[in-house]
Amino acid sequence: MSFSLQRTFFWCCLLSLRSTSYSISLVLTIEAYDEECFLIRPPQDDIPRVLAGSYELISDESLSAEPLLVYIQDASTDNLVFESNNQVRESFEIQLQSKRYWICIQNSKFGPNHVGEEPEHQDGLTRQVGLHYRVVTSLDNSSSEGEALVVTKSREWRDQSRRLEQTMTELVNHHDYIKVREANHRIVTEKTFNAVLLWTVLEAMVVVGVAAGQVLYFRRYLEKKQGLL
Repeated sequence: MSFSLQRTFFWCCLLSLRSTSYSISLVLTIEAYDEECFLIRPPQDDIPRVLAGSYELISDESLSAEPLLVYIQDASTDNLVFESNNQVRESFEIQLQSKRYWICIQNSKFGPNHVGEEPEHQDGLTRQVGLHYRVVTSLDNSSSEGEALVVTKSREWRDQSRRLEQTMTELVNHHDYIKVREANHRIVTEKTFNAVLLWTVLEAMVVVGVAAGQVLYFRRYLEKKQGLL
């Protein structure tokens, strides 16, 4: 059975500003066999930068993350620089050395370098995914011999600070995703409650109707019996 992989491209161009970081947070609903891709264009200057982020499956915990694939690809050379491992949540961090990168989320097993017929989806269900990525500056490795120790310590502190910031950002995003999941559960609960309420009202109407019919039937029966007497 042949399936066509639909791709929707969103152009997210990062402005060439000299601030510390640029961050984007998204919640995506991806149908089976679909793929959402974002084009990242880092500022073209001499400042070294890092692309860091994470993703998390927001859908119900009963859904498997196996057909979900997140990958980052160099748009100039089509080289794959990151590929997820069928995890519910995962982080990534890569050095930006090219002008353009694709970051894609795929609800399929086709893979980034798909060739030929696409395999059948595991369950054909829609998945909701939270994605956060940011471009941050990194320290330049070039330094004079006299400043080597200072630069080394500064780089260590900068790396620790960046890792701490990444961890805190993932924690905040995780809580945001929990809120989204709770909102989804609330919607399902309200729909179930409305369906149960409607069924209860209809059932009560049927019971009242049957009771009224029985009363009328016995009334006519008694009237006929009294008439015979």
